[in-house]
Amino acid sequence: MQKEAPLVSVLMTAFNRQNFIEEAIESVLASSYTNFELIVVDDASMDKTAAIAKSYADKDERIKVYVNEKNLGDYPNRNKAASYSSGKYLKYLDSDDMILKDGLMKMVEAIECYPQAAMAMMWVYDDDVFQPVLYTPEMALREYFFNNKWLLVGPTGTIYNSTIFFKMGGFSGRQYVGDFEFNMRCATLYPIVKMQNGLIYYRIHDQQQGFETGHSKTYRVWQYKIQHETLMNSFCPLKQADRKVALKKINKLQARRVVFYFFNKMNLIDCYVIIKESGLGWKNFILGLLTIK
Repeated sequence: MQKEAPLVSVLMTAFNRQNFIEEAIESVLASSYTNFELIVVDDASMDKTAAIAKSYADKDERIKVYVNEKNLGDYPNRNKAASYSSGKYLKYLDSDDMILKDGLMKMVEAIECYPQAAMAMMWVYDDDVFQPVLYTPEMALREYFFNNKWLLVGPTGTIYNSTIFFKMGGFSGRQYVGDFEFNMRCATLYPIVKMQNGLIYYRIHDQQQGFETGHSKTYRVWQYKIQHETLMNSFCPLKQADRKVALKKINKLQARRVVFYFFNKMNLIDCYVIIKESGLGWKNFILGLLTIK
């Protein structure tokens, strides 16, 4: 008899995480929810990451470990991990983070409430959500552009409907922003569930991508480009008047980011690159500055 596929695939991508991966795996195994598979994909680590993961796979048949022959990078490796999955839902947990005991259960419950949703995600600055709330595409984008930035939540704070994830082609592979880009594309077309936060322990340390040189410049370019692309997309559900207001808002915010970047880095060339490569342009930059209060 063929074994029934687990409902959720927990996907753990790893690169040189020997100091953290044991705690990450242990947190999954301690989950009150048990109908899962844990897929670990080591991205050609140069330390003992793969060996540690394999030691757990030897003791628990729910764990599968794969080792890439060459380093793929963050988002391509996330797509690789998803390709090994068999679950109805995909739950990424970074190998330096941990999930709380009831975290997986509550995430599965949240997305099971709304089968039409592309994903369910937390927003760490919203402590008022205790039950899953369904947002239509218009509601989700309105919330993002006019109230808060909740669609910035990364894979660790999100659970995905695997059918829609694969239909959308997974992550594009754009460094630093592949998850944000995916969220915005999904929010344009599918309902999104907002669920309670506090289900994940997100570790801050100096080996994360956010600490790499050039991250702030690259991120500022692509964040604006994705925002602009979303608003200009013919499928964008926002009314034309709302789009115009949102465009002025992101122009002002991008102008502010450039100014903040200059005072932080004191680098005029980088500021020029951000204005040019993001597509903001000098006219919108100046108009944005004039509206900053």
